[in-house]
Amino acid sequence: MSLSGNQRDGGGLYYGWVITFAMFLVVFLFWGTFYSFGVFFKPLAADFGWGRAATSGPFSLSMLVQGLMGIGAGLLADRVSPRGIIGVGGIVTAIGYMLMSRMTGLLEFYLYFGVLVAAGMSVSYVVPVAVIPRWFEARRGLALGIAMAGVGAGNMVFPPLFTQLIGAHGWRTTYLLLGIGIGVVSVAVSLLLRPAPIPEEATAGPSRDFSVMRAMATPAFWLLGSIWILVAIPLQIMVVHLVNYATDVGVTATAAAFALTMMGLANMVSRIGVGSVSDRLGDKLTYYICLGLQAIVLLALMRAWGVMGFYAAGLLFGIGYGGGGVVYPKIVAGVFGVRFLGGIIGVLSFA
Repeated sequence: MSLSGNQRDGGGLYYGWVITFAMFLVVFLFWGTFYSFGVFFKPLAADFGWGRAATSGPFSLSMLVQGLMGIGAGLLADRVSPRGIIGVGGIVTAIGYMLMSRMTGLLEFYLYFGVLVAAGMSVSYVVPVAVIPRWFEARRGLALGIAMAGVGAGNMVFPPLFTQLIGAHGWRTTYLLLGIGIGVVSVAVSLLLRPAPIPEEATAGPSRDFSVMRAMATPAFWLLGSIWILVAIPLQIMVVHLVNYATDVGVTATAAAFALTMMGLANMVSRIGVGSVSDRLGDKLTYYICLGLQAIVLLALMRAWGVMGFYAAGLLFGIGYGGGGVVYPKIVAGVFGVRFLGGIIGVLSFA
């Protein structure tokens, strides 16, 4: 069968779009909450007396753990149904957040957020970007864009929500509610997931898709891995330090959090728009434009700006990062094929 994205399942909606919607909810919930780390930063540092380096350490550790665990999640996504992977990931993430509501020291912070939450989070990128391309071909960019728009939607919703909850109830209650919510919703959403159909060409002869080991033997793999690292660094800077930097130069906490919301809004819109554009303009040119936008924002933030400047920075960075986040897995799928895409992206995400 040809995966055009226009097929009907039993005369109704093509089930690939149900998968896309479910993965949107997964990405929205997992990444929207994870990228709200900066909102908790100052309350935690103030309560425990931690410095900035110590407080931001668990976030850095979590990125390492996510990359390592993402290899296993990706390899599993190539072999089993995504339903169980997403369900287990949601439960582990929920446990990590709920334990954070009771933590009493820095070591627990590193363990609960840097290890447990990160382990659960490891399924929330590699599984969607591995599964969706198997359901689509001609409209792959649009489908990936819709699913990955959950990152931007989550960035738009959760930072201001958590800011209000922390102000009213404290960070402990907020983390407890977060854990309960992510556990219940992720398990419910996982019930919508099922394996992709096997296309006819996959059984017609020898596969032209690259295995993980074969992909790793190519220069293209290492170039893509290097790009992943270079993109991850500025993202961490923006997520962890933008709110703190803005408040340091006189911007209110609410306005600073709204800069993250602007980044989330741009991220969401650009993932859908850029994903669709890349289906027409080409993946490489689209990706170059997205990388250029991120570089411009980082250079501009070397000087302090007013509130509107931070809003503009969030907006432009969200466009560049959001669009690039959709095009990247498309490039990987175009180079190496989709059969072993989970394992390949899992290894790349750890590079």
